[in-house]
Parts: sequence; structure tokens; C-alpha cells
Amino acid sequence: MKPSIWRYVKTPKLMKLMKSLDGVQEITSAYVDEAIERLEKEAKEGVVRPESEQSVLEKLLKIDKKVATVMAMDMLMAGVDTTSSTFTAALLCLAKNPEKQAVLREEVIKVLPEKDSEFTEASMKNVPIYVPASKSHNGSILWSSAMADFSIGQRFEQICSSQHKI
Repeated sequence: MKPSIWRYVKTPKLMKLMKSLDGVQEITSAYVDEAIERLEKEAKEGVVRPESEQSVLEKLLKIDKKVATVMAMDMLMAGVDTTSSTFTAALLCLAKNPEKQAVLREEVIKVLPEKDSEFTEASMKNVPIYVPASKSHNGSILWSSAMADFSIGQRFEQICSSQHKI
């Protein structure tokens, strides 16, 4: 196995990536430190929660602060990545299907007629294209289409070589 070239060649894009990753680590560490302070304060006040009511972070902090910080970073980044990928896939589906985009726009305008109308779960229940996953195996038509065409699993299959099994 050969060493990675990035250890020796520092490109501007690599440096920008490293700076971004350092920023993520700083932000995550700040939130973990804030949680530690809150938990210490609660402990001084005599607040004790049973194991079943403790957060994942609380349980990980009992193991190691580094483990807790790394897991918090993973949870934050995984949530951001999958959410942005799903939203991007949905927007791409709409962009490729202007007639569907027009239908969706009309339906949204019926439910949210004013520019500053409240966007709530109750208002979304009146949108015909929206079907909560709990009431339908397919979920929303838009999301089902986006996930069928641009699923995260497909992306992993394309990235991994044929030697790896997911």
C-alpha cells in the first residue's frame, strides 16, 4: 500500500477542506463542553436520571470525552449529509419534471395562499401530494420518486469497488 499523496502535497482545496473539518470539530467540541457543564450542574443539584432516560451523549461521556465528541460529529454530519442529499434529489426531480413542479406549486398555493402563511404540520395534511409515511407504505410521491432515482444506497454502490459488499 502506497502512502497518500495528500500528506505531501497541500493543495488549496485540501487546505479549505481541512479548515472546514477543523471548524466542525470546534463547533462540536463547544456543544459537548456545554453539555458537560450542564450535566455537572445537574449532578451538583442532585438530578439523577435513570440509564433509560439518559441521552446518547451522556452515555458516551461516561466512556470517554473523545469518543463522545467523535460520535457527536458523526451524528451531526450524517444528518446533514442525508438531509441535503434527499432535498437535492427532490429538487432535481422537480427540475426535470416541470409539469409535476407546476402541480406541486398549485397545491402548495392552495394550502399556503399568502407569502407569509404559516408552514405547519396541520397545513401540510391538506396537501394532496403529501402522504405521511405512517399512513402509506410509499410515503410521499415526491420523496418516493427522489429516493428511487437518487438513493443514498446507490451512491455507496457507485463509490465502492466490486470487491466490497454493503
